[in-house]
Amino acid sequence: MNAVKDRVNGIREVAPGATPGAAAAASATGGSGDWDAGRWTAGPEVEWAAVSASVPAGARLTIGVIARNGLPFLRACLASLPPEGTFAGELAIVLVDSDSSDGTTETMTAFAAARRDARVYRIEGSVNAAAARNVVLEHAPAGFLMLLDGDMVLNPAFVAAAVGRIRNGEADAVVGALREQHFDADNRPDGEEVWRHPPGGPALVRLAGGAILLGPPAREMALRYDEGQRICEDWDFALRLSRRRRLLRVPDCMALHLTHHYFSPQRRLDFYRDMRPRALGRMVRKHLGSPAGLLAVVNRERGVFMGGALQWLALLALAAGQPLLAVGALALFGADAARNLLRGKGQQWAGTRLFAPWLVLAGLLVPPRPSVRYDIRQIGGRPAPAPV
Repeated sequence: MNAVKDRVNGIREVAPGATPGAAAAASATGGSGDWDAGRWTAGPEVEWAAVSASVPAGARLTIGVIARNGLPFLRACLASLPPEGTFAGELAIVLVDSDSSDGTTETMTAFAAARRDARVYRIEGSVNAAAARNVVLEHAPAGFLMLLDGDMVLNPAFVAAAVGRIRNGEADAVVGALREQHFDADNRPDGEEVWRHPPGGPALVRLAGGAILLGPPAREMALRYDEGQRICEDWDFALRLSRRRRLLRVPDCMALHLTHHYFSPQRRLDFYRDMRPRALGRMVRKHLGSPAGLLAVVNRERGVFMGGALQWLALLALAAGQPLLAVGALALFGADAARNLLRGKGQQWAGTRLFAPWLVLAGLLVPPRPSVRYDIRQIGGRPAPAPV
């Protein structure tokens, strides 16, 4: 398998065993191809030294990583974290495994066993990403907190830039651009890297994904993720955060996201089986009193809302005795379908334009009430200091 060619600035390919933590994580469980080689590592020491210099004296930077059945991409994520000893300031790493069965737990504990600054928690039961992120929030010491998904390769330059923005009084929390590399079912790179979120800003925003750097002012809110939100929990968190604090988007690239296609066989089953867009409807209902926040959500999911608007317009036009208006709406809907089919995105179109609007409506009218019950235990690393 060829290695990914265009990586995030500051992340480089090295020989196996370049860092003890990365090497331990890479060899913790089997695997195949280049994922065994420990090809990914953190940025050059000078880059993490810059991050360390950006953190105020006496303050701490915590990096929190969550994963559920995260192999093989988790290995690349862990290898991108600062090697022990290269970060001169106070550093803590909190890893949370969500009831995995693929070796994620062993990979995290092997990583933590090779360092003094990492701790591992495992949650078991009915869990989701919101619950995992709350475990990070509960066990991260006071200071700056970089939240990261286990399939992201962190860019140290973003961390330094984000901490600097917060220290300069420009923001309380920071997000950035995001590169993305798709993989096929055999975990081979499929195509070139693309921008998931292109560079933009600096500008205050209302939405953020799973990767976000929280400064001390944001953490003082003691905000938690809504564990009843199966998906879009990061958007919901950002909407509540941005009402009271400044969430800044900067042009710096946060990370490289390693992922399967969003409508790949690996993900399509979950999309329909779990009726995931219902959670988007639940979130819309929750934020009906915030027009600016809803506008940001509609803009981000404009494909879903456009598909719903055209279908609902056609039905309402027929009910009102306006067949020409109904035909016009259906013609636009059909043209959009044809365009996506010609681009090879028929399955994605069906999911987002055709079915998702109805599931969003169902979540809006009858929000799901997921039951989230789980147990937490520390399984790796030194005993945790007192939480915030």
